[in-house]
Amino acid sequence: MLQIINLKKIFKIQNNHNIAAIKNINFNCRKGQITGLIGPNGAGKTTTLRIISTIMNPTEGTVLFNNIDVRKEPNEIRRRIGFLTGSTGLYPNLTSIEILNFFCSLYEVDKKKKVITDLIEMLDMESFVNKKVDSLSTGMRQKLSIARTILHNPEFFILDEPMNGLDVLTSQSIRNFIIHEKKKGKCILLSTHNMHEAEHICDEIVLLHKGSIVTQGVPSELIEKEKMKNLEEVFLNFIGN
Repeated sequence: MLQIINLKKIFKIQNNHNIAAIKNINFNCRKGQITGLIGPNGAGKTTTLRIISTIMNPTEGTVLFNNIDVRKEPNEIRRRIGFLTGSTGLYPNLTSIEILNFFCSLYEVDKKKKVITDLIEMLDMESFVNKKVDSLSTGMRQKLSIARTILHNPEFFILDEPMNGLDVLTSQSIRNFIIHEKKKGKCILLSTHNMHEAEHICDEIVLLHKGSIVTQGVPSELIEKEKMKNLEEVFLNFIGN
């Protein structure tokens, strides 16, 4: 289980002015489930994901991965997670297959050839495995980024906008892959601005606004509780138009 406990992040800027990016947030992500982190721009989603993935330290609070404290054992956590961001690095002069081989070696992945073959098949990458990264489309790059993120078979997936800017077919392919990994028992936390997507693939939703959690729960239950038609209406009800 992934546990976020009393997490707070304060950024200090000029003139001794502080900005609280996230304010004492608490939620859990369970194995075999997809938890969606939603909220408007500036809500604190990316800051939260960066703290969870050990890139940034919190001001207060902590994160536990199966009771392992991210602040005390960050290297152990890094072995257990796959973190996808919009800035996931891909070397432009290497081919897709070279990228996968390189990172498999970096992570000392067992049965490297089979792992790479399975990822290429699952993410439908056959058509571009021998193309250089700088010639790939946005969708191809995103598939490669996801493969690079999870090739070491992490227990926890931390995915920041995994389907952002993708066409319908590529989004569907990645969506199916995420659901497939969930069924294998992975613990998946993803952020998204797509309320339709969140409603239909997430088991639980955490709605952030101005650094605080304003509601959380099962999407269908939130919709029923707030007497709304869909998750987008719930979102707007809490955030405002």
